[in-house]
Amino acid sequence: MKLDAAPITVFQEKSVPDGSQLAGWAALVQALAIPAPVRRPSCVSEQHIRGSHRKEGIWTIFDKRYWPGDAFADHLLFALRHEDIDLLILKRVFEAVPQGEIEAIIHAAPTGIPARRSYTIASTPTWRDRIEITVKREDHGLVSRWLHDELRLERVLHVHRDAA
Repeated sequence: MKLDAAPITVFQEKSVPDGSQLAGWAALVQALAIPAPVRRPSCVSEQHIRGSHRKEGIWTIFDKRYWPGDAFADHLLFALRHEDIDLLILKRVFEAVPQGEIEAIIHAAPTGIPARRSYTIASTPTWRDRIEITVKREDHGLVSRWLHDELRLERVLHVHRDAA
């Protein structure tokens, strides 16, 4: 489920720091119109931040490398990783989204540990509709075993561009 990531300048009567976008709980509350206060809102800067994040008033401003993405799951996982747990907001988020969205997040990372791996693209650059990778199954490899043993046709994988 994609969230409306339109830049805003004011969130809950507080000015959003210049050159940043809401992230985590603040993004979810804004996009889902959840009636709950966000006591320590977060945003992600369009610039690099020394030390990866800084405090500015009530805001925690994260470096641009922390931008979670535009999906509901991206902001929920950002909030759970980088912000204090707010049970009121979490409860209202769960009430506001379809049950299938929450189930999809759980199925995507059933151990609760998101896995990040780098693979080499094996397909030709002229293919515009798909990307092919080759993955050797490693007996102790969390992701390679899952790809070989569990992945089925028509399954959607969330992939990100390389970190370089």
